[in-house]
Amino acid sequence: MDFCDYIMYNEGAKGWKMSQNNNDFQNAARRQDAETFSFIDAVSEAYETYPELVKKVFFIDPATDNIPHPDPAVVQELIDFVTKTKPGRDVIQPIIAECKKNKSSYCHTNGPGGGFVFVYSGEDALRLTGGENHNGHSHKTELQFVFDHELAHAIVPEARSDNLFLAESVADAFAALRHLQRNKGDTGFIEDMMLARAAGTAFRKNGILNFSSPVLEKILEDAKTVNFEKFSHAETVSYVTATAQQYTPDGATLGKLYKSFAALKEQPQLKDLQNIVATTGDANALKWGKRILQALQTSRIPKPANLRHDKDQKQKQNQKSRGKYRPGLTCSGK
Repeated sequence: MDFCDYIMYNEGAKGWKMSQNNNDFQNAARRQDAETFSFIDAVSEAYETYPELVKKVFFIDPATDNIPHPDPAVVQELIDFVTKTKPGRDVIQPIIAECKKNKSSYCHTNGPGGGFVFVYSGEDALRLTGGENHNGHSHKTELQFVFDHELAHAIVPEARSDNLFLAESVADAFAALRHLQRNKGDTGFIEDMMLARAAGTAFRKNGILNFSSPVLEKILEDAKTVNFEKFSHAETVSYVTATAQQYTPDGATLGKLYKSFAALKEQPQLKDLQNIVATTGDANALKWGKRILQALQTSRIPKPANLRHDKDQKQKQNQKSRGKYRPGLTCSGK
């Protein structure tokens, strides 16, 4: 098997060494914790569900440097490819390093219906759901969604589209349907993911790329009457593609939404979002701004990393006006 057929060159990467720990796919110990995502189990299910992927899609866990595959010989070929070849060093290793650094996941697509899927499975993996008063969903639930999202980029044609907004919406739609199919139509997690994607759009500089909320909203609406559990893979791909194509906002709409939320990209306070909701002339900013605001006020979704507490800022201003606040120092004044 020539893995160079599935990889592109990229100059300038630094070296990295792959660990061979726990690479025996067939004998690897499975995690027993029902709430914890098992990367090996997910890969096993993917290969069993889509056997044609065995020679086209390869999975790497940046958290453990694990490359599970049912054929031990292929595992060794993959390790040699990643550690000893130029494309492995220049492309794959930097992706692994970036995912490890950010506790995140990624899909590097190459060839028709093929590529490398990187899913960071650590307990400290980047999470999108769960606020202070809403414990969120299990590590397994969220990481399985991430796994299916990245897998979609490898196997669903429109999830590889040059239109990145469409591609991300298709991938989220595919992951949402796989969640519904696995969990007997449970929609709670998809609702929270819809809100989290909207919040990311508002507060993250590049969050607009993952604004799949309108697509997830349509899936939630259809889930009331459609039994997605009975869908075949072909039906799933057809549905998520058509839904994403119809409900992914166009460039002009996304541009207006981005501008409407521009004030939230640095270090905003919640009142900045409230002000946008109160004054915006953009229907999408009004609709999703209201829903984000409610989700944050009820702690249904995590507080964005760049969001400052209004109360804390007001207290600091009061302390500063009384001469009891010094930047960088602990203030004990009452």
